[in-house]
Amino acid sequence: MGRYLVRRLLQIVPLLFILSFGLFWMMNSIGDPLSIFAEKRPAPTGQQAEEMRRRLGLDKPIYWQYITWLIGNDWQLVDVRGDGTLMQHGTRLGVLRGDWGLSFVTKKPAFQLLSDRLPNTLILMLPQYLIVVILALSIGMYSALHQYTRFDSFVTSTSLILYSIHIFLISLLAIYFFGIQFSNWGLPPLPFNGTGDGTIFTNPLSWISHLILPTMCLVVIQVGGYIRYVRSSMLDVMGQDYIRTARAKGVSENQVVLGHVLKNAALPLVTLLGTDLPLLLTGAVVTERIFGWPGMGQLFIQSLDRSDYNVLMAILMVASLAVILFQLFTDIAYTWLDPRIRYS
Repeated sequence: MGRYLVRRLLQIVPLLFILSFGLFWMMNSIGDPLSIFAEKRPAPTGQQAEEMRRRLGLDKPIYWQYITWLIGNDWQLVDVRGDGTLMQHGTRLGVLRGDWGLSFVTKKPAFQLLSDRLPNTLILMLPQYLIVVILALSIGMYSALHQYTRFDSFVTSTSLILYSIHIFLISLLAIYFFGIQFSNWGLPPLPFNGTGDGTIFTNPLSWISHLILPTMCLVVIQVGGYIRYVRSSMLDVMGQDYIRTARAKGVSENQVVLGHVLKNAALPLVTLLGTDLPLLLTGAVVTERIFGWPGMGQLFIQSLDRSDYNVLMAILMVASLAVILFQLFTDIAYTWLDPRIRYS
């Protein structure tokens, strides 16, 4: 196991370099980050835009911009004014030294924008995933243990319907009924825009009330798929020979289900969680946009609209690192759940 972990950790380094260059090339191809200045009045002239491009190093080849993004430009001369009259060493330190660059829109450090939005995203995503896992395990297990009953048929059909509905439709329906129609029915409507007044520490009730609708919508569209995974995994394991052998030996049903069936049926669920949990850091793009939730998903859309690639790269690299690490944790969890799997 030790050698396996060392080998996997060493593989992460070149993988991140390859990912970062590919993402950097794509993000620099989506648009011109200086287009945001065209919205200002008076708009910069062509000469001013060209000087700004040279000052920011955007006139350099893509591989040179990537090197600057990676290791900084304090070792090279930079055209400070953009007209070739003043050359000085740059001030950027590069990602490898913790400098993710500045946002072209807000002029704030890109990583600071992430750190400001990440708590909001975690506040939204963590309760949603916790509720989904609890509901999926309880309903999926009960449905598998009572196969072909009315309850199982209802769960199977309902989960398929929920899995097929898009988050956009669910969100609009939730806003219409719980945010608008509730007031017409004499009930207190649920807020559906933003996070309310203050912070979660100064005004937690306001935050929780604004959190209900987006969390409920995310749970609805995800719980159906998780229930189907748990149910099918349970049914597959319950048909194995060793389960019938355990029952023939007189092992109690609770011990068979909890000690044998559930543990081995958890492998597909662990795989699914290992794929989905990194998305906690990137947020729910559509949901945050609809409900005005100031999280990472909304930051990504805003940065994508304005080609703010320093912020985009920070978001994508954090998400990429999370995906790689969670895949490693998933492989380690396999060895605990299934003794047949060994990394040696």
